Amino acid sequence: MTGPVRPWRGRMITGTTINPMTLLELESPAFGRLGAAIRQGSFNEKPRTESDCCPCQFDTASPQTTQPMPATLRHILRLLPLLFLSLGAHADQQRDPALGPLLQKALHDGKCFEDKFDRAVWFAAMEPRLKRILKNEAERTLILEQVQCEAKRLQLPPALVMAVIDVESRFDRWATSSAGAVGLMQVMPFWPKQLGMKNSQLVEIPHNIRMGCTILKYYLERERGDYSRALARYNGSLGRRNYSDLVLVRLANRWQYK
Repeated sequence: MTGPVRPWRGRMITGTTINPMTLLELESPAFGRLGAAIRQGSFNEKPRTESDCCPCQFDTASPQTTQPMPATLRHILRLLPLLFLSLGAHADQQRDPALGPLLQKALHDGKCFEDKFDRAVWFAAMEPRLKRILKNEAERTLILEQVQCEAKRLQLPPALVMAVIDVESRFDRWATSSAGAVGLMQVMPFWPKQLGMKNSQLVEIPHNIRMGCTILKYYLERERGDYSRALARYNGSLGRRNYSDLVLVRLANRWQYK
């Protein structure tokens, strides 16, 4: 699934190339400060707080005077990239007939056998990064354990799973999309009925990550390791690069792991 390391805009991206128009359009003069705000909100490598997520200012009537951007407007600008992504996504994602048997089997598989050394290395690398986003220690621990477990079980890059969760839900297990997708990895709501699950199980961290990873692995195999196409299928936006590029940039900037 991985390929040669290629340089791109000063960053190292493993095994894929990213459409530069995704970010170049935001750097054009036409986007101005709005583009700068969106870039900072989505692609800045440094952890941010609510107060500094968008340091831009609005011009008033006098070109010499400025005032801070209202907090509500800052919040809207932070959500714009997710809005653009949701407009491109299809509600029929995850409906491939082959997924049902795979998910059924995954839900009945046993627990992972934990390697204490691997766990210690994984937690040392990822726990400080996740702590900047998710303050609940118990949820952090469970997410990291489950991501490592499922990545090992399915031979997925665990850092890719972290990047998908970051983009899909920002590690909020209660997240729900306009299409009804639920949880950390935004699993579609029709699965519980088809698989004999309770609806509440979709927001449970182990179930959601196991199902999401199984779906992601299926699309990676279907696309023969092509990350961009597999991620687009996962998001329901095949034919567009916005979502795939955002996940891969997030992977390179925030979740890269050995």
